[in-house]
Amino acid sequence: MRPRYESDKDRKAEVEIMDKVSSAFGFSDYKKLPSSYVLDFAAIRGNQIAGFVEVKRRHNDMRKYPDIFVALHKINAANQFKIIGKKTIFAVQWNDCIGWLLLEDPEYISFAGRVDRNDPADLEPMAHFPISRVTVI
Repeated sequence: MRPRYESDKDRKAEVEIMDKVSSAFGFSDYKKLPSSYVLDFAAIRGNQIAGFVEVKRRHNDMRKYPDIFVALHKINAANQFKIIGKKTIFAVQWNDCIGWLLLEDPEYISFAGRVDRNDPADLEPMAHFPISRVTVI
């Protein structure tokens, strides 16, 4: 079984980001999804799921790189929810802002990922989105 690298600090940061995203989008609540759902949160409006959110914290300024990427299997999960009319946003907090984009229609797919943990499973198909598609909140 693959190790989980998510720490308590990471989970706390996710919740802090979701608080801001929920406020910006007018969600009444959000719920952390089980890991089997691949994505991070269900966003709730009233008593219904309005959509889904994948959350990341990046420790650099938003415009440091020309694009941002996410694991392709997360796009696949978002596409499954889109079939039933629920969209997924990718919310990212950088050092200088928080932004979001729809998790659909990547510009291109590469084989990339982290190399700092010496875990071969960190390298996988990644979906790239130009930073120009990000809306700052």
